[in-house]
Amino acid sequence: ASKAAVMSKENMIIDMEMAVAQVDDDYEFLKQLIDDFLEDWETRSAAFTTSLSKLESSTDSKASEAALESLRKDAHAVKGSALNLGLNRVSSVAKLLELQAKNVKDGNFDLAKIKEYTKSLRTHVEEVNKEHEAILKAHEQQNS
Repeated sequence: ASKAAVMSKENMIIDMEMAVAQVDDDYEFLKQLIDDFLEDWETRSAAFTTSLSKLESSTDSKASEAALESLRKDAHAVKGSALNLGLNRVSSVAKLLELQAKNVKDGNFDLAKIKEYTKSLRTHVEEVNKEHEAILKAHEQQNS
């Protein structure tokens, strides 16, 4: 694939070609899977908020480590789910967050980057939430 094609796939809200292939052109099933992802996101988003609060207020390295591990696990789960649904932007940012939560040296971590990636992740998921039904409908109409 050309660099331009790769860039455009990364910048799509949903990589429909990949997503539709995952569900054998069953748009209703794909919509249900994305709805399920968004429902699960509510829980994950709350967990991110809790972990960030703990990281901001913690003076205890064990508590910070536990919060980072929780953040890493949630980011990993979001990354995998998003990737399977063709939500490339969401997956890419979740991966950055996961790596940042792992990037701890002598108890030090980059809280600013973790907050930035969490905010970006929320923005991208919100785009999916707002746009996924219209994107699915348009793609289905083009391909029927």
